[in-house]
Amino acid sequence: MKHATLLAAALGLAGIAMAQEGRPASDPVSDAWLRFQQDWPADSWRAVWSKATETPSAIYGVGLRMTQGPITSLAAARDVARRVLAERAELLGTGRSQLQESIAQHVGSLWILVYDQFHAGLPVLGGRADVRVNDAGVVSMFGSQLVRIPDAFSVRPVIATTTAVKLAARHLEVAVLTDDSEPTVRLVIHADVLGKVPTTPRLAWEVGADLRSDPNDVKVGKVYVDALTGEVIEWADQVYRCGFGHLHVHGEEAPLGDEHVDCSSTPAPAPIVGNVRSWLNRGAPGDALANTPLQGVRVTASGVGTAFTDANGDFSIPYSGTTAVSVTVNLAGGQRVGGGVLTNQGSAVSATVNATPGVPAMIQLLTPAATATEWTQPTTFWHIDDENRWVTSITGAIPTNRINIANIRATTNIASTCNAYYTANTVNFYAAGGSCNNTGFSSVVYHEVGHGMDDAFGGISQTDGLSEGWGDIMSIYRLDDPIVGRNFTTSGGIVRTALNTVTYPVGGFPGSTPVHTAGQCWMGWAWQVRQGLRASLGTGPGTARAEQIVVGSIAANATNQPNAVLQVFLLDDDDGNLLNGTPNYAVLEAASISRNLPYPVRQLGQIVHTALTSTDKVLKPRVVRATVTPFNGAITDVQVVFDRGSGIVERLPMVPSGNPAEYIALLPGQSSPAAMRYHIEASHSSGGSLRLPATGEYSYAVGLEQVFFADDFEGGALGWTNGLVATQNDWQFGTPTGRSGTSSGVAWRDPAAAASGANCWGNDLGIGNFNGAYQPNVENWLRSPTLNLSGQVGVTLRFKRWLTVEEGTYDQAEIRVNNQVVWTNPASGNLLDTSWVDFELPIPQANNNAAVNIEWRLRTDAGLNLGGWAIDDVRVFSFQATPTPAVTVTLNPAQVPLGGSTVLSIGGPPSAPAAMLLSDSPGPLSLPGLPTLSVGANFLAFPVVLDAGGSFAATLPATSNPNATGTLFYGQAVSVVGGALTTSNETLLLIGN
Repeated sequence: MKHATLLAAALGLAGIAMAQEGRPASDPVSDAWLRFQQDWPADSWRAVWSKATETPSAIYGVGLRMTQGPITSLAAARDVARRVLAERAELLGTGRSQLQESIAQHVGSLWILVYDQFHAGLPVLGGRADVRVNDAGVVSMFGSQLVRIPDAFSVRPVIATTTAVKLAARHLEVAVLTDDSEPTVRLVIHADVLGKVPTTPRLAWEVGADLRSDPNDVKVGKVYVDALTGEVIEWADQVYRCGFGHLHVHGEEAPLGDEHVDCSSTPAPAPIVGNVRSWLNRGAPGDALANTPLQGVRVTASGVGTAFTDANGDFSIPYSGTTAVSVTVNLAGGQRVGGGVLTNQGSAVSATVNATPGVPAMIQLLTPAATATEWTQPTTFWHIDDENRWVTSITGAIPTNRINIANIRATTNIASTCNAYYTANTVNFYAAGGSCNNTGFSSVVYHEVGHGMDDAFGGISQTDGLSEGWGDIMSIYRLDDPIVGRNFTTSGGIVRTALNTVTYPVGGFPGSTPVHTAGQCWMGWAWQVRQGLRASLGTGPGTARAEQIVVGSIAANATNQPNAVLQVFLLDDDDGNLLNGTPNYAVLEAASISRNLPYPVRQLGQIVHTALTSTDKVLKPRVVRATVTPFNGAITDVQVVFDRGSGIVERLPMVPSGNPAEYIALLPGQSSPAAMRYHIEASHSSGGSLRLPATGEYSYAVGLEQVFFADDFEGGALGWTNGLVATQNDWQFGTPTGRSGTSSGVAWRDPAAAASGANCWGNDLGIGNFNGAYQPNVENWLRSPTLNLSGQVGVTLRFKRWLTVEEGTYDQAEIRVNNQVVWTNPASGNLLDTSWVDFELPIPQANNNAAVNIEWRLRTDAGLNLGGWAIDDVRVFSFQATPTPAVTVTLNPAQVPLGGSTVLSIGGPPSAPAAMLLSDSPGPLSLPGLPTLSVGANFLAFPVVLDAGGSFAATLPATSNPNATGTLFYGQAVSVVGGALTTSNETLLLIGN
């Protein structure tokens, strides 16, 4: 996740000084996120954070209900999106920026809306906001990668345009920046929104470069020159070199040639009609050619007009004459291949025939013996046309604000070998030679046009090799073949296969390997999804669903593989709530797990429970209450799982209490001193389960608390010491200031007040010029006064904790006793407290120890800096035995199944009279002549006499009436001790199983 460098370590001290000053006391985006979460039940929403912009790039969860009815129009979807963007502007970090719609697509049941960021009228590179609206009227996702633009940001350039052009040419070491025209120049706000660290906006000149005359040194891209200082910020190379040596460049639209004609005139009674077919390669090099109808090819009747062929290759041209006319077909322009197909070698394929009005003319291109130089031309045309129609049948009309993909142009038979590339709305294929076949065939065409599709929907992103994966997906899905580039070489070699085992992130972290290797993970994931859906839904429906949700998701313009996976889940969703899963969740989850790709994990439901605290009441069962709410399906079983301290795990069913979604159980009463550990499990109708807490156990003790040390820090910090091991000591004592922030996409918050009183201890409480965040590459500690615990056993530490720290693989928050680590944060998963938490920990290292120091330590690496420790109300104590009362009562079991029974046991003086009292309400109850009772006024009394051994036992049956399930009874015994009435311990009885 993070990789420390010598540079970061060397600059650690300087970086700390800079970070402590000039930062805001609170980050408005992270504050807004925390407020948003607080408005919903726990775990209702999840966020994926952009490390570069420190904004939530995707917020998804239970869904935002925005309309009472379905969304049936783009206008309605736009209205919902605008409302979300306005209402959540602070959470999205919009600031004073403006948002301009760039994508508005309806794919399946999802409205995909994407907005580009502008500030003071200037485009902010990569800045965007996203809204996804389900047809049901629910916003299933919203988020942003909006660059934070300071209020004082200047948009007035100091560097002149001509100077910027000269600086760009100097940087590229060229005399001119384009082959045949002036370079394009515009003023922008530059930012790296896909970076791994927070980005800084800079006013910049974007200078275009387009040098292609030398095929061995192609330079296509943008030079960004700081408009205030003249520094060259970045050379954005838009040449994408791929796994088998070809290039990918995305650029501006290539317009149709002058030959494009509008063919919308009124049909005549005797049109020129006919059919166009061509011999072409529908498979791989070496396969036999097939005589195939050409769809979308332009047919020209001399002096009459033109028309495009339909799916059967048929055409009809209105004609009012009666004489035969000359009809020509070539590949210079098409309905979906507007730029036509050119050839750099050999002759352009064409045919001319004389056609009589009303008599079908048969126009045949090529023969079965056509050479590769010939057949690659109609082959390329057919596959480009096919892919365009296939993709648009899924996504709807493709936006033309970037490029018009229907105007794409193809060049075949380029005088070189083993290559193919996409550039500026063109696809280019190389002739046969060396060890390679001609590259103008099905799989390679689908791959290259796939880049064009990606380009059309917002631009190419090669983060994680995403666009390479898209190109491969277009091939494997359309051909129903996991092999990309089958027979690419003359020896039968291939380019890639979807049957790979590549997992994410490739090479350890995104961007660390060539794009084709990384892209195989996305391609492989898509193939697994397709095959999984075919297995679960059937071949036809499964293929259609895979195309709908995978190919359709290209319209969302994802920028990396995890985001691309999220978009597929959104398209598969049917109600706007991702937390309850999607119709094909099992297939999507299996592929994601197999590829180690992050995905929106289904949350089956939620368990809410208030943890039981320690008690001095012996033998009294403890009531466990939990509210268990399914987010989908149903809860089929709830249990409390416990250990009385013996290591033996026991289970009790929790039964409905009568309150909505609430379940109840009784943990057995314990003698003193004793410890109990427990957690709650719930089974779901899907076969999954819920657990609370997710890891670890709740615990409580039975006995009297004997306090050895306590400090709430309101009497000063006497006796506490702190210091550093490396770089910095940021422990502070005083009133916390509630600082917050977002680090590498993780939002955190410090407490705004102590747990009690005014003071606490913590790492960087935000006092003075501190910003609340711990710093990189530090190790520091806070140590208690020395405690003399001679003769003490069962020593336990309890304190209030507010801790935010990165997962323990990278940053360690520790508790030590005499320098021995007794607790540390989990190795995986950031620990992010959002309130003061009760923390209790046995520390046997302190038992019978005359010199004990307890220490809180923090050790960090080079990045992702959160809030660190905050502690208050420290207590060191043990539980001592609580005296057993003279009269005791137990019910075993305390939780009785319907129709079952329990054994009542009363203990006291030999042969003494006694009574058992049971009530359906708790006390206290005061009656004349009796001690205060723990039962309610409506009680039943059972008189008994203890035997010579001072005990009584009887079996009590429980009702079989199901209406009694969840009924709780309160019990207590009364006996005569030393001539006086004496009450026993309290007990409880619960009906239900």
